[in-house]
Amino acid sequence: MVSARPLSLLLAGLLITACAATPKLDTQGIDKSLSPDLATETLDLSSGRRVHWGGVIVSSRNQADESVVELLAYPLGDSGRPNTDSAPLGRILAVKKGYLETLDYSAGKIASFVGTVQPSRSGRVGATEYRYPVLQIEQSALWPPSDYGKPQFRIGIGIGISR
Repeated sequence: MVSARPLSLLLAGLLITACAATPKLDTQGIDKSLSPDLATETLDLSSGRRVHWGGVIVSSRNQADESVVELLAYPLGDSGRPNTDSAPLGRILAVKKGYLETLDYSAGKIASFVGTVQPSRSGRVGATEYRYPVLQIEQSALWPPSDYGKPQFRIGIGIGISR
């Protein structure tokens, strides 16, 4: 007689790993109306508001007393993951007092941050002057690469009909 225990353990393991793929951030009390592009337009009025922003990391660097992550911001989906299929909302700086491992927050990775909007900073994007909205990081999440566009492989028994 074949035991159902190995199958049960396998299914439990798959369920646990499926749940672990979505980072969870405490988004209580955030201002959902303040997007990065709106913050750029109202820099003086945005400071002090708690937000949840995310996007694709452009660069990251450690300075004497803080770490800075530059993001190309995108709208967030229902799960809080940046929707990179949408139009970008501009660039932001996510700043954390102390040290962040820049290899973890390297260019091209997808991240989201919860934090408080701080006074803006001037910088450059290429040769162009740029005024960055700044988010003081309280929490951060790195997202796994998207599965969209990758080949899908399924194993099944029986007849399958798909459109």
